[in-house]
Amino acid sequence: MSGSDVSIVAFGRPDCDDAQSNVLLAAAALGATTRLVTSSEGEDFSSMDHGSIDWRDALDGAHWFVTSASTAIEGEAARFAWGAGMTFGELEGARTVMIADLPEDPSRLAECWGAVIERIRQVHVLFIDPAALGPISRLEGVDKSELLNEIRLRGLVPHVCTLDGQSE
Repeated sequence: MSGSDVSIVAFGRPDCDDAQSNVLLAAAALGATTRLVTSSEGEDFSSMDHGSIDWRDALDGAHWFVTSASTAIEGEAARFAWGAGMTFGELEGARTVMIADLPEDPSRLAECWGAVIERIRQVHVLFIDPAALGPISRLEGVDKSELLNEIRLRGLVPHVCTLDGQSE
């Protein structure tokens, strides 16, 4: 399957300064068809009209749905849209990629990670940002070296991964 045969939809901020937008940029450079679902122009992302998103249309034919943990805590409307995207992705046959990143406010990590845990069974690929690995392992009470395997086993997530922060 070439890059042009792959369709990726992401839900993220309109200014494209989030991890999922970076995934879309990299995928597009490899030839994938990409689409960012976000708030309407001029609308505040945290309080957007989440009901106006036609997820069935947005995810039609998509292979992957990409979002991030921090998106879930950017406001109630963003969280509703985040959850709806995963649910419709599941119904439309798209696999969900969750990027477990650190929220802008580190004191909200437990809330952010908790949102992921609530929907962990909908996630097919969980990528944990290397900066989030230590804090999440402390939250889970699991040694950092065992965290990925523990999440895979406990959450039944097929693929749990990160980048090795020591190699470039």
